[in-house]
Amino acid sequence: MSKWLPIKLGAVVIVLIGVIMWLVVVGQRSPVTVMPDTIGSDVDAVGTQLSGLGYRVIVRRPAVVASGSEEFFEKSYTIPAETRPFTPGQWTHLIADQQPAAGVPLQPTSEVVLVTGVHHGAGPFRPWLETHAEAVRTRGSQRCPACHESQFCGDCHRAVGADVE
Repeated sequence: MSKWLPIKLGAVVIVLIGVIMWLVVVGQRSPVTVMPDTIGSDVDAVGTQLSGLGYRVIVRRPAVVASGSEEFFEKSYTIPAETRPFTPGQWTHLIADQQPAAGVPLQPTSEVVLVTGVHHGAGPFRPWLETHAEAVRTRGSQRCPACHESQFCGDCHRAVGADVE
């Protein structure tokens, strides 16, 4: 046995360890998928799917302002913006925006932000505050308590001076 054999074997082992470490580091940096286009989709369904894949999903709801200049409102009222980690079953809204944008590579630990539109299909171009009176008249208000405490609706109605029965 050559006196150089142990040195050669040691060098091979060191090179192999280096290659394995490089593959692990590169593997952590390589994307596993790309961000899908989720705009117009249900927050709960998309959030459940993405969080199930291991992504950190955050939901952001912009502030909603009922302006005193609206036909049915005497005063203004603001429902504050909200940002919180996604929890399944807590959102009935559609997605109005997303970060990252569709097609952007996602890392295994990526954070995904889903920005809510207004629920029940009324999005940024048809604000819920302009359409919900008709929806309640035609569908009734029995669905409201599924997501909102009665105080939530009453507080807004009183704050804007809305004439409700």
